Amino acid sequence: MAGRAVAARSDPAELCARSRVARAARPPPSLPSQGQALVRFRRSLVEARSDCRNRILKLLESAHIKLASVATEVFGVSGMAMLQAIVALPER
Repeated sequence: MAGRAVAARSDPAELCARSRVARAARPPPSLPSQGQALVRFRRSLVEARSDCRNRILKLLESAHIKLASVATEVFGVSGMAMLQAIVALPER
């Protein structure tokens, strides 16, 4: 049995699996300044997108259009089709 355990420890696939687990448990290394700038920029873009979506939903609700109660994902394919149809309606 001892020989089998030694053979299992030297199995390359098992060593790779162990090293992946060990790498996943470690905190990520600090990013260089350019990488940190990109992460901050991406975060600002995501926040801007969320703000814009929230403004659109608030505008629709102020117009008594409850699109969120009809569509699961307002900004999905079906929701965007409904928004485009609303925009295309002629003014009264």
